[in-house]
Amino acid sequence: MRDAGGSRNGWWLASFVGCTLLSFTSAAAEPAKENTAPALAADVPVARAITLDDALAYARAHQPAIQAALARVQTEEANAKVPRAEWLPSIGATAQIFGATANNTTAMYLIPDGIALPRIGGSAAVSPAQATWKPYASTIVGASVFQELFDFGRIAASAAAADAQVEIRKHGSDAERLDIELGVEEAYFAVFAAKGVLIASEEAYERTKAHRDLAKAGVGSGLRSPIELTRAEADLSRYDIGRIRARGSLLVAQSVLAASMGAPELSLDVSGVPPPPAALPSLARSIETAAARDPMLLIALARLKAQEKTTTAIGAKLRPNLFATGTLSGRAGGGPPSGDGPVPAGNVRRGRRRRSERTKSPSTENRRSPLLKTPTSRWAWRTTLSRP
Repeated sequence: MRDAGGSRNGWWLASFVGCTLLSFTSAAAEPAKENTAPALAADVPVARAITLDDALAYARAHQPAIQAALARVQTEEANAKVPRAEWLPSIGATAQIFGATANNTTAMYLIPDGIALPRIGGSAAVSPAQATWKPYASTIVGASVFQELFDFGRIAASAAAADAQVEIRKHGSDAERLDIELGVEEAYFAVFAAKGVLIASEEAYERTKAHRDLAKAGVGSGLRSPIELTRAEADLSRYDIGRIRARGSLLVAQSVLAASMGAPELSLDVSGVPPPPAALPSLARSIETAAARDPMLLIALARLKAQEKTTTAIGAKLRPNLFATGTLSGRAGGGPPSGDGPVPAGNVRRGRRRRSERTKSPSTENRRSPLLKTPTSRWAWRTTLSRP
């Protein structure tokens, strides 16, 4: 009986091992057959494939961050032209109308920037008895032309400081470009990595499915307990979840690649095989290259030079400025002239000295009041202008 039981157990064991080997052989042969098919499943969305060189070229031309950096460089270049524009002639004009009790005085005119407006008239002379607070309207128009002749190095110092700011912006755009290129390369190789993970997940799912089928056949034939099938089903679900996550990761990696390039597509795929890695330079060579080409280091040095040139430009503001100007102006309006009549022509300066030696009377003090213009001072001023 013992021999019969032992032979019976040995037959069942041989049958179980034979079935197991046959099932494992067929399950191992299926993935090898599937490797000849396309790597990705048919339900994975297909995006437009692009090479690494094309991705970098597209990013340099269309990435918004790079475009913004280049626009900042153009802005600084335009600002650098402002100091040099001081060598160009400038034209200013003004037109004014106002009313006051004392018209056509220098204090009444508004002198805007870019206008060299000399005094071209005076208040109408009135006698003390006729002086009133009645206002009169008056107008003035004028235009001036300025031309720089010599700046004593002031404009050159300001231009040098502005050029230093341009260099800072250029190094900043280089740093921005390198950051974008690094992001594109990382996203490009991340797509390759996501594809590899998805392929591995698909293969793991197929192998687990074969094990599940083997456990199901064993349970159906009574060779295995039902717990084996339950465990195989749990493993199959776990690998199915990993396969779904791998598909989602691939879609995310493709979307990140399109976004890093600034492409209008929602996702982009990689083409071909990953490019081979470049040979790594030595440590000394890497340090030397970084010291000569690192944008952040170049930005720091450019800022130092810009501060020095800005300090020089501020000191140059104290230097004199030589320029030529010409003005064309005219006026109309004002109070009507009044008084005792014109003063005869003569030496106005000598007449003024004689008047200053006289005893000042109350009437004279009133005529020299800021609010009252005497006929003598009015006509003496006009006589001075009219003398050859």
